[in-house]
Amino acid sequence: MAREDGNSLQLTPPEPHRRLALNSFLLGNVCASCNNGWMSTLENDVKNDLIVLSRGSSTTIRDREKLAIWCVKTAFTLSEYLQPNVGALPKEIGGNLHRVRDHLPTDTAVFYVPSTNKQFWFSIPSTHQIIAGDQTSAKKLWSRSSKIVFQVGKAIFQVVHAPDAREISYNLKDCVLLGASLKIRPQLGSSVRDTGIKDDLFVFMMSNSLLA
Repeated sequence: MAREDGNSLQLTPPEPHRRLALNSFLLGNVCASCNNGWMSTLENDVKNDLIVLSRGSSTTIRDREKLAIWCVKTAFTLSEYLQPNVGALPKEIGGNLHRVRDHLPTDTAVFYVPSTNKQFWFSIPSTHQIIAGDQTSAKKLWSRSSKIVFQVGKAIFQVVHAPDAREISYNLKDCVLLGASLKIRPQLGSSVRDTGIKDDLFVFMMSNSLLA
């Protein structure tokens, strides 16, 4: 397991007398054609699923693939906004989304878990569980991998991009797979929770492992 200080932004609720419209948060380098075109279409496609998940009224997802693509788009936008020194999604993710809008970018997996708390935040941690035969392979895999975690209401999403991973394993007890464009191995074995950790968010963040 490789560890490094991550980058995060906590969005705290505004004071009662202040109201901010969601569309006032804009990323300056998104062109009007994309923002009003395929991005807008994608937002409309996943709106119903997002409303239900964010309210916590259901965990049923009608279109997992579309929601996974929306998560990658959102994660890339957040990564571009924050521009972390470690863990940023590569620029080609944005280009891939622009060119091929009905499939996930390559080497990407998206996970979801419901939350009992309603919050809005995102984080770019650079901590990954890595399984490798030697330290050199582990460091290479870690250095080129990205993980973006964000919460919308009562829904938490995790986008993992690992171009050097042979596969990603994930624990069926700790998360739901929305979509993947690399080899995925579900498992029902031991969980981080089995070590005595009670923090649901940490368990979710550690619910998958990268295999070199």
